[in-house]
Amino acid sequence: MSGYQLIYSSQILNNYRGTYAVDPFVTIMNDDKSKKYLRITLETELKKYVALTLKKVYEIGKVFRNKGESYDHIQEYTVLELVAPYFSIDDLIKLINQLSVSAVKT
Repeated sequence: MSGYQLIYSSQILNNYRGTYAVDPFVTIMNDDKSKKYLRITLETELKKYVALTLKKVYEIGKVFRNKGESYDHIQEYTVLELVAPYFSIDDLIKLINQLSVSAVKT
């Protein structure tokens, strides 16, 4: 994506639960018995990066949502998230059109 910086592998395990409506998966670390949470979104880390650099960034990564086990819900998703400072709705519409055309051509 032209003009965007790819962020590689932000943390999958976090010390904080987050403030989302979805319950995260929880694991306990063997060495210090601390709780860690699997991330439910890429957005938090991307926003931190943008706040520091004011650059347009994106990441393609795994997120995990604990919605229960069924055929309707998959707990692991691969998502593309982007964050751009000073981005208008018109800019977003143009970007989505460019991504759609590019995806169809490939």
